[in-house]
Amino acid sequence: MEAYSMDLRVRIVESYLAQEGSQADLAKRFKVSERWLQNLLRRRRETGSLQPRPHGGGRQRLLGPDQESCLLAALAEAPDASLDELRERCGVRGSRMGIARALQRLHITRKKSLCYARNSKTPGCKSNARRGNGKSGTSNQGGSNSSTKPTPKPR
Repeated sequence: MEAYSMDLRVRIVESYLAQEGSQADLAKRFKVSERWLQNLLRRRRETGSLQPRPHGGGRQRLLGPDQESCLLAALAEAPDASLDELRERCGVRGSRMGIARALQRLHITRKKSLCYARNSKTPGCKSNARRGNGKSGTSNQGGSNSSTKPTPKPR
C-alpha cells in the first residue's frame, strides 16, 4: 500500500487548522481513517513534518542479484534439477520456496514434461499421446444416460 500524497496531507492539515470540522468530520470528508489523521497531526506537532515515514524494511531476500546469476548458471547446466538441487548448487541456505520465488521473479517457469512413464507398467510418450480419431474412448455421444433420457409420456 502506498502512502497518501503530500497534497492530501497538506489539505487535511490546513482544513484542521482552519477549524473546518472535527477530526472525525475531516476524516469522513477526505475518506481517511480517524486514526491516520490523529497520527498525522501528532507527527506534525512533534517533528513539524507531514512527510510519510520511510518504509520499515522487512525481511531480506534469500537470493540476491549475485546468487540469481548462480541460479541461472545452475539451470543452464541442469535444466531438470529439482529445487533442492538448485539450492545446493548455489550454496544457499533456506527453503525450497525461496528458490521457487527467485525463479518466479526471473520469469522462469518449470513445467514438468508430459513425456514420461507414470509407473513401470506403462511405456513412455507414445502411449500417452492422444489418438487421432477426434473421439474420446469414454464418450457416450450416440446413446443416452439417466440425465439425458427423454421423460416418458404420460398415458
